Amino acid sequence: MVHGRMSVANGTPSVRIWVIGTHRVLGVVQQDETFEDLPANIRHLWAAHGDDAMWSSSIFGDFRVCPLTKSKPGWMQFVSVKSGVHLRIRRID
Repeated sequence: MVHGRMSVANGTPSVRIWVIGTHRVLGVVQQDETFEDLPANIRHLWAAHGDDAMWSSSIFGDFRVCPLTKSKPGWMQFVSVKSGVHLRIRRID
């Protein structure tokens, strides 16, 4: 479990989680970058806030991630997201 901020950015992978309190950014790997591999409650939270919500807001919460690569200082670690709890969305200004 990591406590972080999930957001969408340009580049691959486009979904990333900043682990709050650290300098670590986790890249969320998804097949075809379609967002269908994200847990349903995360997809629904973004969808409930409009079509552009993925690009204009971040989701804060506790994410259960499964590492796909080893952690290496200075490198983005790739993960898959298995679940998210205590989620709240905040618009990016």
